[in-house]
Amino acid sequence: MKKTFLLLASTLLFSTFALAQNDKKIQLGFNLGVKQIRELVENSELVKPENAVGFNLGLDVFFPLNDKILLKSGIQYNFLQVKRIDYTWTFGCDFTGNGFDYFNSWSEDVAKAHMIGIPVEARFRIIGGENHLYLKTGLQALFKVKQNTETTFVECKIHRGEANSNTWGEFAPALFLADLGLGYEFAVRQQFKLYFEPQVEYSLNKIIKENRRPNNSRVLNVGMVCGVRF
Repeated sequence: MKKTFLLLASTLLFSTFALAQNDKKIQLGFNLGVKQIRELVENSELVKPENAVGFNLGLDVFFPLNDKILLKSGIQYNFLQVKRIDYTWTFGCDFTGNGFDYFNSWSEDVAKAHMIGIPVEARFRIIGGENHLYLKTGLQALFKVKQNTETTFVECKIHRGEANSNTWGEFAPALFLADLGLGYEFAVRQQFKLYFEPQVEYSLNKIIKENRRPNNSRVLNVGMVCGVRF
């Protein structure tokens, strides 16, 4: 499945680049983005998400429709990670003379995923000419290539130990992100443009495929994308 997708994505990318050489309306570019990732969980009382950092690097293909609207697609590498403190684990020492202490033991989870994405976005020029402000909106389909998970148990607030297996769960094989951003593009030369995009991303489907408990958690990402178009 992964090999087939990567082959199709590579074929699509190289075909688009070849087409771009013969069509002056199609433009190329690349981008680099950094984002703060926040997991949104169902049980926020016993599962405490923490901020994590991710990034993406992509090759872009731009399709100008007119002077006001620009479409963008391409292929991207995405590194995502989520962090949480999970108080749903229990040990014998959690039963105290005053009852049960939910916050006496916990796990510290870090899950990292390497994903390949295909974005489809539209830019709408708000104000300006060659140097202009624009609104961006779109969707991105991400496909998991590899996952790493690290879990540390803290028992009775004292004893720490690493988990021998993946207790966090499995990232969904495909993740769909909706994004919204406000960007500014300016021309360095006639055919070479730089742009900056503060943006927000939200996952439309849950990020965990399977877990030891029901969980419909999603991610909310806030970040900055910088790129070039030529």
